Amino acid sequence: MGEGFLTIRLTTADSALPVSGAAVNIYDMNGKLIDSVFTNQSGISNRVKLQAPPIETQFDPNSQVKPYSRYIVEIKAIGFNRVVIKGVQIYDQMPSELPIDLHPVKPGYPEKTEEFEIGENALEMKEQSSNSDNDFEQFDFPSLLIHREVFIPTHITVHLGIPSSNARNLTVPFVDYVKNVASSEVYPDWPYHSLRANIHAQISLALNRVFTEWYRGKGYNFDITNSTRYDQYFVENRNIYESVSVIADEIFNTYIQRPPGIEPFFAE
Repeated sequence: MGEGFLTIRLTTADSALPVSGAAVNIYDMNGKLIDSVFTNQSGISNRVKLQAPPIETQFDPNSQVKPYSRYIVEIKAIGFNRVVIKGVQIYDQMPSELPIDLHPVKPGYPEKTEEFEIGENALEMKEQSSNSDNDFEQFDFPSLLIHREVFIPTHITVHLGIPSSNARNLTVPFVDYVKNVASSEVYPDWPYHSLRANIHAQISLALNRVFTEWYRGKGYNFDITNSTRYDQYFVENRNIYESVSVIADEIFNTYIQRPPGIEPFFAE
């Protein structure tokens, strides 16, 4: 087996304050305890080593092995709701960070458990982007709201479901959105230029939705969905890989254009 790495970063108050002294338990998907760590004064745990399939299996065209292992992370902190993240993906030789914003227990109420499920990487999923639904074709009609200049938003609001669903909206920093999508849609141990090309496309697609106000122009109160049927795969509270994070920090404000148009290209 190979070996990957996971660090947990805990905050509260919309990521404004670190949460120290929290207990973090890591289990395999069968519930067997693998390791336990605590967060320091900065809300960061020690790096945990976790088994993963050897990196060579990903580059073997005949391999039937998924390139990552999955784990359960449990977080307990005094005064905060318990959090359980199922399906955290670990790749061989790849450092990653799991950032979680904890919610305080409401006065007079018992502690709650907040559970999140990280699905498989998009490359392992059968559902792929199509934009083929009759009621929501990509080019059915233009958005009436469009900006004169392209801008890079500080935040983006993601609808956690298909456009018409009664799902929650989540507003996150734009660069964190890019890191999340890249960590969810490609394998983080791909060559540097392969990752960079894919992240360019993911940035461009998201900026196209913001620039054209594709959803807001139709009366929705969000910028983009996390459904691969319409947009790209964003997963709430997933771990972010170091290789992806470095590139996203470098190029989050660059995008693809197809002249003579000025809009970011919908790089599906």
